[in-house]
Amino acid sequence: MERRYKMSKGFTLDPEPAARLKEGAADSGRSISRYTELLLSRWIRGVEASGNRSPYVKPQSEAVPEKQRIGMTIRRDILKQMEALAEADFRSLSEYVNLALWRVLEMDE
Repeated sequence: MERRYKMSKGFTLDPEPAARLKEGAADSGRSISRYTELLLSRWIRGVEASGNRSPYVKPQSEAVPEKQRIGMTIRRDILKQMEALAEADFRSLSEYVNLALWRVLEMDE
């Protein structure tokens, strides 16, 4: 049985990173899935280099109750690394990806 190289996964994201993902993907001529892969790969490299796996934590005043569900197809290796980082940080995968995307998109500013 051949293993799939990519996996489909749904994430619940805050509206701002969701909008910035869509905008960044359009600006770079990439799909949202591919653009997200690039950002998460950047996050993983940063974690490996610094050893700091805890992503940006928004202050309570910035908490946004309404989130957007986005489905994408992501490389299996990136997804597995993010799952391991989320587990080590005692967070759900969706929460960890959301916070990591906040952080990596913030660093792009």
